[in-house]
Amino acid sequence: TNAPYPSAGTFDEKFEAIMMEKWIALIKQPIEMWNEWKRTGYPDTDIIAVNPQSYSLLGPGEFPLRFPPIQRELDLNPNTPAVVSLATPVWWDK
Repeated sequence: TNAPYPSAGTFDEKFEAIMMEKWIALIKQPIEMWNEWKRTGYPDTDIIAVNPQSYSLLGPGEFPLRFPPIQRELDLNPNTPAVVSLATPVWWDK
């Protein structure tokens, strides 16, 4: 079979192929997918659909950089910060 793994590629190409497969394998664990993307930078945001409006709160080529507060937090905690765009980096993000 033809595997997407670039056996003759550079270290970065091989690493990207491995991380892409891992990211896909985590499809039922979205928080782990997000953590792997934040940790490695793979997959590149170019893989995101050009027209995600039907299923995403973000624009084309954007990954979420934060998690919104849950409604229960908003209801019970009067000190909850204002909700901002999911594409706004958190204070510790590069």
